[in-house]
Amino acid sequence: NILLVFLLLIGSSMFFIVKYFSDDIERSIIKTIEKSLNNPLILDKVDFTIYENFPNASVKISNLLLLESKNFNNDTLLFTKRAYVTFSILDVINKNYDIKEIIINNAKINIKYNELNLPNFHIFKKNKKKGKISIEKVTILNSDLKIKKEISQLDLDWFLNRSIINIKKNNYNFNTNGFSKLLQFGNINYFDNRKFDFNCNSNINKDTVDIISSLIEIEDILFNLSGSVISGNTLNIKIDINNQNISGLINHLPKKIRKICSPFIANGEISFN
Repeated sequence: NILLVFLLLIGSSMFFIVKYFSDDIERSIIKTIEKSLNNPLILDKVDFTIYENFPNASVKISNLLLLESKNFNNDTLLFTKRAYVTFSILDVINKNYDIKEIIINNAKINIKYNELNLPNFHIFKKNKKKGKISIEKVTILNSDLKIKKEISQLDLDWFLNRSIINIKKNNYNFNTNGFSKLLQFGNINYFDNRKFDFNCNSNINKDTVDIISSLIEIEDILFNLSGSVISGNTLNIKIDINNQNISGLINHLPKKIRKICSPFIANGEISFN
């Protein structure tokens, strides 16, 4: 009986919040995001929901479009059919909508760097005020990711089945799996038509990415990677591979190197760093 009464109280409280406060919550969340952006927020529909990401409350945004930053061509930075901005139910009661998590579904993400090595994703205002956006987690589902860099001639085209990014200040933990259509530097495609799965713990600063540890699986090949990437084009990377199949490893090398290996048959296992 106590449990039944408790559940009824929770259910009726949720119904009351959704019925009488949803419009106010939706407006507050959208206003909070808009105040943090340099560019306008373009969207179709906004709905407040408690049930879709329970135990967190969330605002669902349909057909969300973000345009890239200045010095670019007002092209699409992000388009998603469905995005959720989540916060705790206590935030709803206290009317303090501190955005902690964003969930993006069926999205197209286009990241570019121009000839000055400036990115198109600097769309947030620098003067952050208390109680605004402090994102700790980003989840990307069933989405296309494209990255282009002019200086290092990088061209990346991936489909992300699931990517969960946990953020604590400058520390980023990536848990990602998907499919690589293209990972090209210069004229060489290093990573075409391959499934991948990786878990990476890193520190990201203005011009340096420090990879503390990572476990990467490409098709049936497993390896560890650590080190630094500076300014996007200077690498100091350590790679460890233990007891992996030689023929499988060769099969995942760029076509130019696979052609060199094609005259001979290689069997067995290999370990190296």
